[in-house]
Amino acid sequence: MIEFTLNRNRNGKKSRWTKRYPRKRILKRGSEKAAGWYFHNWYDDDYHYFHGDLHKFLLKNVGRPVDKVFSEFLQRCRRGTEKYNLREWFYDMFKNKEDIDYTGGFYLSNGIINYKKKSKRPKGSYALSPFIVQFNTQNLPSKKSLYNMCKRSEETYKKQILGTFYISDGLYESRKATVYVAAKSDYKASYFYMRIAEIKGIGIGVRFWVSKSQDGKLLIDPYYITYSEYRWSDNKELPDYVFLTKEGD
Repeated sequence: MIEFTLNRNRNGKKSRWTKRYPRKRILKRGSEKAAGWYFHNWYDDDYHYFHGDLHKFLLKNVGRPVDKVFSEFLQRCRRGTEKYNLREWFYDMFKNKEDIDYTGGFYLSNGIINYKKKSKRPKGSYALSPFIVQFNTQNLPSKKSLYNMCKRSEETYKKQILGTFYISDGLYESRKATVYVAAKSDYKASYFYMRIAEIKGIGIGVRFWVSKSQDGKLLIDPYYITYSEYRWSDNKELPDYVFLTKEGD
């Protein structure tokens, strides 16, 4: 039976480092722990996040009234999950039928859950405007600036403003929006209320390959993850740093 729980985040070497040197995370930012709001502190380094295959759960309930399915969803949410807005989490899975593209998705019809199956990607109709691609590429920070921005977001646990870009907004639509970048772990813990922004012609996030040249210079090679690459991957793993935008921005 599919259940929804709070799982602990385990960051491997990062977690072991903070257990060995617990106070250094506090010293990075001052005495927030005393103020009582510092989320990533050395007591709760293994923070929790919402876990459960909601997509699979809904697939098993296609054709049923959404109210009854939502009630069953709440019954399967274990202790601690009430810290999230479970209604918003549940209904965010549904879109307007006309906005669902070839990747498929859930929609409601007269209060009944329906699912539009995946189909082949249409040819030609998804061509990106050269102006949009050029605008986004020109407004993207340099490799070094982007790398420093991402590392700053990871060290401070705060999202950083990336800039204004054209992002995907429904079926073959786009709009201008302010985009932020945040570490993947911080998005899961603190920014789950924001939506992932797919920057047209670039992607939903980035990871870096970093090495040193013979003269000691740092070589930074960003690798952008597209939405299609993420959606069709086996493990649905987000990039190390994700692009985010506020709803309605």
